[in-house]
Amino acid sequence: MRLRLHVGDESLLPRTARFAIRPEPETPFTFYLELDNRTETVWPGSTIDSWGRKVQFYEKYQDAQAERFRVFGPSQPAAQARLANMLRCAAGTGPTIPRRSLVYMESPWKIC
Repeated sequence: MRLRLHVGDESLLPRTARFAIRPEPETPFTFYLELDNRTETVWPGSTIDSWGRKVQFYEKYQDAQAERFRVFGPSQPAAQARLANMLRCAAGTGPTIPRRSLVYMESPWKIC
């Protein structure tokens, strides 16, 4: 059974799953994993399936949850320009809250 997230009348199927890292039992760091296979456009526009629309959904979903989480998106190593574009899109899509990033991305050779 695939995980489906709901907020209002919108829903999203994350590319993989939800997981938590617990350095201490009372301190969970929860993540949703979004693998970038380079099959979606980056910026929200006329298409429903875009990285930007996913970020918008995750922002709404985050606001409806009691527990905070982050979205982690590993990217293909040859896609450095795309990775930078996806991070710009995520930064410009969500609310501007100092020192709170929703999206974290990396490629196997460079952490962004």
